[in-house]
Amino acid sequence: MFNVTLRARQRVLCVALGAATAILVGCGQAPVQLGPDHVPDSNIALSAAKDGKYGTMAWPLVDSIMVGWLDGALAPGCAVGVSLDDQVVYLKGYGRARLGIDAQDWGVATMGAIGSVSKTFTALGAMRQVERGWADFEDQVDQRLPIGGALGNEILFKLLSHTAGAGGASRGQAFRPNWDAGSAFGQCTGATTPDAADPVCTEAHRAALDPTALATQYASNEAGNVAQLDSVDFDNDGSDDGWQAIYSNVGYQVAGGMVGAVAQAHGYNGYEDFIWDHVGRWSDNDLAPGQATSLAITHRHRANDIPGRAVGYYDSNWGAGGKNWVQGDPWEVTHAQASWFGPSGGWAITIGDLTRLLAAYQGNKIVNANSRGWMETKIGHLALGPDGENFPPYGLGVLIDDANGSIYHGGDIGLAGPGNARQSTNAAVWSLWPNAVGSTDVGVAMMCNNGRGSGTLYSRAKDIVEALQADPQSRPVSTQTHNTQPSTASVHGRTYRLDASRAYVLLPDGFPMLPASVNPLALQADLTQRTLVVRQVNSGQPGATAGVLANTRLERGRLNAGAGSLQISVGPSSMTTSARSLSFQVANDGSRLYDGRAEALVDARTLVQLGAARNTAQVCEAVRAARSSCTPCADGAAVCFVAAVGGLAANRM
Repeated sequence: MFNVTLRARQRVLCVALGAATAILVGCGQAPVQLGPDHVPDSNIALSAAKDGKYGTMAWPLVDSIMVGWLDGALAPGCAVGVSLDDQVVYLKGYGRARLGIDAQDWGVATMGAIGSVSKTFTALGAMRQVERGWADFEDQVDQRLPIGGALGNEILFKLLSHTAGAGGASRGQAFRPNWDAGSAFGQCTGATTPDAADPVCTEAHRAALDPTALATQYASNEAGNVAQLDSVDFDNDGSDDGWQAIYSNVGYQVAGGMVGAVAQAHGYNGYEDFIWDHVGRWSDNDLAPGQATSLAITHRHRANDIPGRAVGYYDSNWGAGGKNWVQGDPWEVTHAQASWFGPSGGWAITIGDLTRLLAAYQGNKIVNANSRGWMETKIGHLALGPDGENFPPYGLGVLIDDANGSIYHGGDIGLAGPGNARQSTNAAVWSLWPNAVGSTDVGVAMMCNNGRGSGTLYSRAKDIVEALQADPQSRPVSTQTHNTQPSTASVHGRTYRLDASRAYVLLPDGFPMLPASVNPLALQADLTQRTLVVRQVNSGQPGATAGVLANTRLERGRLNAGAGSLQISVGPSSMTTSARSLSFQVANDGSRLYDGRAEALVDARTLVQLGAARNTAQVCEAVRAARSSCTPCADGAAVCFVAAVGGLAANRM
């Protein structure tokens, strides 16, 4: 069972140590609903630091499918992630995440809104609570929320499988709630906030970040809006094996409210806090690789708080002639309906973290194999419901598509146009294809901001899987090719300021390091003495020596240095590492160093002293999970491990 006291202590520790801890344990913090910084930037930076290595990779098998489908490098685009079994193997962004004067490309640090893929997270959160004995599938709504009537009598299991009939007998009725007369949100529907001149609605909309509180605002109007759904004999074997289903945002909002109420009873701030901690950060070991820190609910109050978020666009010409991209951003319209906050469709995440969660789900790391079995059991039959939809059977938070051999969920945030036309300003898909390539499971995650719907994204995911089936040995390749010829004179004795702002983790794979947290350093190469002196940068000038690396030489356009001791300062703290190597490509004129890679031996005891870990066992457990190992330090204690980063650069001072 989760230790609330320990969790609270770790949070305080993270805040107190700040950047000092961030270098190696990404002390991510759950999003909050108050204050100027709802979503800590470090959460997204941690995800990006793990994923920068994919920026030097290409995978023609995947790239040809995506580039051929999209509208070009300057148009709204997509990000895609591929996993094999429980390992992420490729991440790539295509096109623009934002247009205009502050245009941004899709990248591994881009936060994308994923719509109804959020339902999978809600189901995973509920399963985590059931596994811990905090909740039960048979729990009634009225046991957790102040909702009466037929809706209050419904149970968690049926809400998660869309078989409760919550919201009414059609998808249109179940899409958004009917607010109670006089409820805060009902009175503020259509108001644009935050607005200093409208503090009442500003607060009402902020409070809607909590689905437990939000559900109480339609407690009366939705209490009787429950359709009776019959059982079905899906496989025609003479016995019932499921129920009719209606795809219901209202049902998932209520389910999320129940998850939030249970979470609050166990020391959490609510639904978002719990999902971030138990689905995103599914391990009790804060250092475990494969965890997702960037999860955050989309909300207008956070529209300017998330660095690099993908703005949604649609084609205002609706396919007639050239495309005219118009912004339709989900971060700015949540005030209008609130039917998909959080539980039913309101999460955003980076492509790396979404793919990591897909891989963790495949590896039974978020929930156990028994829970995953329940999630992938055909329970709700949307095609057979009173408002039949062309969807495969629904389990608990996932669709089970036997025809294509996948388990998946899509999500769309969009608008209707002429006739039956629809566009999704933001769309996503999360798909797992068991045994797709021999005995290997293939995962494909995708999110776009270009008007394309999740059904189309799912088709592209299928294209990627089929291409891999046709060429099962295909893998990503490096795009790093250099042919520089700097002179010795252009490097010898020169001083360079190190730039770690775009550094990323190479080893241990997926370990939550933030190399950019290191205080500024300066490098000076003495090619005669074959040394590289590393100094702290104080007031813009090189100061005290932080270390000296030996065996420094200029070889085939690269500046390479060997072993030495290095004192790294992180915020007000410092740690000593045994540097093993440092290597940079050198520009022809020697003015810039780039494609930098550093490798060092880190003592787990140092991380414990900094407060980045409880003990050395926790560090080494995480290192093993990252497919590396702790080895003997100089004193024989087997608590040292090799850490490596890439993406370093340096400019001549």
